[in-house]
Parts: sequence; C-alpha cells; structure tokens
Amino acid sequence: MDSRYFTAIFVLQVKCSHELCRKVQVPSLGFSEVCETAFQTGPPSLQKYSRAVRIIINVFLCITQLGFCCVYFVFVAANLVEVCEVGINIAESIVFCSIIIETKSYSEVHILCLSWDSTSGCVIN
Repeated sequence: MDSRYFTAIFVLQVKCSHELCRKVQVPSLGFSEVCETAFQTGPPSLQKYSRAVRIIINVFLCITQLGFCCVYFVFVAANLVEVCEVGINIAESIVFCSIIIETKSYSEVHILCLSWDSTSGCVIN
C-alpha cells in the first residue's frame, strides 16, 4: 500500500478525534477512546459495543507493541553478534602492535611498530 493511504487514514482519525472532542466536550481523546466515543455517539445498535471496542483496540495495540519489541530485540541481537564477530576478527588480524624503543644515543629514539595484517602478513610502520 502507498504511504499516502496511511497518511490519509491518520488525518481522518485526527479529524474524527477533533469532532468527537467537540461533541462530547472533552479536551482530548486517545486512540481507543476515539473509537469508543464513536461507537457511543453512533447508531443505537452499535452503542452497546463501545466498551468492547475500546478493550479490543487496546489489546491489539499491546500485541502490536509487543511485536515491535520482539523484532527490535532480534535486530539488536543479530547486530551485536555481527559486531562481536568483526571485533574478534580485528583482534586476530591487526591488534598485535608492539613498540620497540631502541636507543642508540640519548637524542635518537627509534620506534618500531609491528602490526599483523591478515592479507599481507607482517607490516612494519
């Protein structure tokens, strides 16, 4: 579905919320409260379902949020595994760096940094 469709739905819900707030004279209504109030002020045959609609919508919102959290946890866990694997590879390939200070005279200090690169072997910097 196109994102314009969802935007139109949200705009419609906000307009309904404003209209229902004016109708029942309250400052604001939440998502499930909008549906409950719409059923309460709607046709008499649907008014008896207003409380059930509010409960059903809150349950579905909780299920949706739980689903988002589960997907987020899986996403974070998968990325942490990848980061740890890359970190281990880095530790194995290049972290071996030793500084050798060789003093020939008091003013001359040579620093030799050795590192290991997995593609080319030992590299002297």
